[in-house]
Amino acid sequence: MLSLIIDTSCDDYFLAIFHENTLLVQKKISTKTRQSHLIMTHIQSLFNECSLALNALTTIGVCVGPGSFTGTRIGVMVAKTLSFALHIPLVPFHSTEAYKPMKKTSQFGLIIDAKTDSYYFGLGSTLLSKDLSFDPPVLLKKEEVPSLPLITPQPHLIDCFDKMTPALYDAPRIAALVEKRFKIQGGLFHDKIQVLYLKNPANSKPVQESVLG
Repeated sequence: MLSLIIDTSCDDYFLAIFHENTLLVQKKISTKTRQSHLIMTHIQSLFNECSLALNALTTIGVCVGPGSFTGTRIGVMVAKTLSFALHIPLVPFHSTEAYKPMKKTSQFGLIIDAKTDSYYFGLGSTLLSKDLSFDPPVLLKKEEVPSLPLITPQPHLIDCFDKMTPALYDAPRIAALVEKRFKIQGGLFHDKIQVLYLKNPANSKPVQESVLG
């Protein structure tokens, strides 16, 4: 199984190619540079680096949010285009599933800025299993954020909360999730993928929950 991971939901974009859960190559692209809009060029360069052809892909894992409105749409559109062109399925995942703490902890919260005096929050835990798991993301006001160790991929949030530390992107975990979900539930084709927008707690149920579960 050859998988491409596309995540453009946050301040940095992440691309990775995995074969049977083995990382072949990955790339972080800063949205502060003019290179961030050249996603297809970066993807092609990764395949060239591995001496692989795009048509060797069997599935694409794509982040559907929550996160940057424009950034997430870019990644989802690229994934949909590749799905259509190559006739391969997509496996969606949430941005809150893609990060881990720098130090192991049994329970923590992941915070991403929602730009509306609110925050996207994902509860991560190893309490019920040795494997890290996340609850579906929700939209919270600052005062609603639980008093837990918190992590964030966004440096400007570090000083906004107590017990906040930087988050690490966990590409191997996402690759494993994509493979597991594909094998158990199958993937979705380009016309079935939706971007996740959380506007208030009432409509914060994740899209495609049957696939993401």
